[in-house]
Amino acid sequence: MRSLRLPGSVTRAGFFLTGLLSYTLVLPAAPSLTLAPATVGNRLQQSASVKLGEQAPDDGVQITLRSSDPARLRLSKAEDQPGSESITILVRQGYRESREFWLQALDSSGTVTYSAEAPGYERGTATVTLAPSAIVVSGPFKAPKFVTTTGAAPAKISLFAACLDSSMKIVAEQAVSSTVELTVLNSDRKVGHISEHATIPAGRSAVVLAFQPASEGETTVALGSLQGFAKAADMSSVIASVKKPGLALSDQLVIGQNLQVAGVLSLGEFSPAGGLTVTLTSEDKSKLLLSKSADEVGSGSITLTIPENQTNGRYFLQALGRSGNLTYTASAPGYRSRTAEVTLAPSGVIITPASQGPPDEAHVLRKEAPDAVHRFSVDLAKAKAPEQLVLWTAQLDPVTHRSADITVQPLRAGVSLNVHLTNSTPAVGQLQQELKIPAGSDHAVVEFKALSIGSTEITVETPKDFTTSANAVTVIGYVR
Repeated sequence: MRSLRLPGSVTRAGFFLTGLLSYTLVLPAAPSLTLAPATVGNRLQQSASVKLGEQAPDDGVQITLRSSDPARLRLSKAEDQPGSESITILVRQGYRESREFWLQALDSSGTVTYSAEAPGYERGTATVTLAPSAIVVSGPFKAPKFVTTTGAAPAKISLFAACLDSSMKIVAEQAVSSTVELTVLNSDRKVGHISEHATIPAGRSAVVLAFQPASEGETTVALGSLQGFAKAADMSSVIASVKKPGLALSDQLVIGQNLQVAGVLSLGEFSPAGGLTVTLTSEDKSKLLLSKSADEVGSGSITLTIPENQTNGRYFLQALGRSGNLTYTASAPGYRSRTAEVTLAPSGVIITPASQGPPDEAHVLRKEAPDAVHRFSVDLAKAKAPEQLVLWTAQLDPVTHRSADITVQPLRAGVSLNVHLTNSTPAVGQLQQELKIPAGSDHAVVEFKALSIGSTEITVETPKDFTTSANAVTVIGYVR
């Protein structure tokens, strides 16, 4: 027997005989309608579509979708509309997939099938697994607890619908099939404010509420019981921890005796209306002073005013001692106080050619320091101007007494410094031997005028209340 396959226009099969041969007519298979399985939480919905085995013909394809159990699963053409037992959707010419429709669950366990039928197409079916669902609570970063401050902007708290597994763990966020009215519980309204009611409209999966912090403490935000919804194993509530905003200070500073450094005050949130007054207090005013400006002699305590909606302020720390550690503290109404530490160190005066600058940081960062003496050279015949040398005030390493570019610090306000220089061979070159470094400055410039060929050593004599640096106190000048 032989088979004869005819075009799709043939609508029935038959048999015929010609001589001893017989033939069978075989019709083409009908194109398929394919549906995907899904898992949908109770009172929630999931989008789906129908895939066609071939492109829709010129007049399109009308597909009827039907639930096998409309009491537990319904179908809807729109996510914000209630479902029904069956719906009809049109697949337009040339398309191989329908537009979206929605599977709406009305139960939290078991399975229901749904089907797709269209003239000339093979019927398609799929299974929907019905699962428990919950409305869960999510704070910033979806953490079970978040921290904010009393004056901070409102924090966003999301309430969203989720499909759960058998252990009540969240599987996926899904839209609600009908509007859900929520009651929001706040365990301590003094700590923060949040709306007591919320609504998730049909077709939406979430609503976002604003939590406005008010005072220090902790409060738990949760939801009242909801018919048809279970309690999720996670994210059934969120804890808001409200604290006073903090203050930040320049910390772990090392300051040389009779020197000063600038500090920065930062607020944990913008200053309130009218500004904020912050008080800075030294632990020991006989060793550490505080000042509002670089040219103001410090005191044991100062107040800084941070303008409204600003977060930063500037101040200065002035060292009177040369050793030991001590602290200073910042405090302000409505803010948590902050304490920072300062290390007091000896200070010295060093000298380098202006073209070279202070010693490299390797002098204090490395165990083995580079050459401690700076050198310069002058061509007597070509020199058009004197060579400039610079005296620097610097904090010295408390152990090695070395100095570097990163330890240069200005004199504190109210203290100027007279420095004497020695010149081993005045005949080679001359320079001013008495210099003054003014208060608030970290250097003074001296000019070396070459006179004759040879070399000379120019050395800094250590002033009273200062310490001799282990490096850069001598410069060797060569005149050729």
